[in-house]
Amino acid sequence: ELTRRDAHLLSAKAYGPAPAMRAACRASGIDGAIPVTYLDAPPSRVGLQLWGATGRVSCPEGAKRVEGSTQGPGRLWTGPGFRVLQLSGIRGDDGDARHQAESMFTCVSALLHANGFEWRHTVRTWIYLARLLDWYGEFNQVRTAHFKNVGISGVTGFPASTGIQGRSGLGEECQMDLLAVDGLPIRFIRQTLRQKEAFSYGSAFSRGVVIERAGHRTIHVSGTASIDASGRTIHVDDPAAQAEETVRNVAAVLDGEGAGLKHIVSATLFCRDADVLSACLEALRARQLLTFPCVPVVAHVCRQDLLIELEAVAAL
Repeated sequence: ELTRRDAHLLSAKAYGPAPAMRAACRASGIDGAIPVTYLDAPPSRVGLQLWGATGRVSCPEGAKRVEGSTQGPGRLWTGPGFRVLQLSGIRGDDGDARHQAESMFTCVSALLHANGFEWRHTVRTWIYLARLLDWYGEFNQVRTAHFKNVGISGVTGFPASTGIQGRSGLGEECQMDLLAVDGLPIRFIRQTLRQKEAFSYGSAFSRGVVIERAGHRTIHVSGTASIDASGRTIHVDDPAAQAEETVRNVAAVLDGEGAGLKHIVSATLFCRDADVLSACLEALRARQLLTFPCVPVVAHVCRQDLLIELEAVAAL
């Protein structure tokens, strides 16, 4: 399908048993051709997301490998008047969780600078914590401190983000994927009619980001959950109600941009365990809310009382 559309691959995310997924991606030629982020998941939930781009590019080879990193690969896409940098699986140095997080951000900074980008160009991050529920609050402190040091704030606009449980199988506490854009109009979505700014309850990310190019818009919706306008978890212990609330919160991000669920081209649904996942899928299908391409994944969400999180990409 990607070949038919003349798309150039930029990166991939592989969900499933990490050793088996590594072997499968190598055998298929994906690993080695593009960066792959491996996220360990039960054998019953295997998924692969491919990221690519089409259109004219200024360099003959299209997507070029980022040089200068031994910890995480990437691709630099160059088009007429714009550049897009995709980094995958960036990890920090060995040490305790806080040190790994701090050095992970330092490594990303070095990669951005080496390729002519700054943190202000960063529009989207995906952050995977192996022991999410044990130290998510401390991680938020590290992230907020780093953003302050590099001049990122609620005024300038925090990147859209997903913070979720994820293990690569290599033993690290955290890893990051990142998207940076230079030369295209971008706009951060700080709040919606259903949810206020996430920073009001300690999380330094925007609800979403809009990227414009050639009359088209791509909307990245951050990891979104059953949280109300005051920052409280609602529908505790009710996976069906949390699922519906979560999808409606995602729809609210899109509604503000004149889009809807029908414009979603890719989504990832994270659920606490297999039982929650089954209940969630059943509820969304019954309410005809699962109308978009979606990879279901078993993973812990950032609060003990949150069962579900959904991230999405819409195009229009």
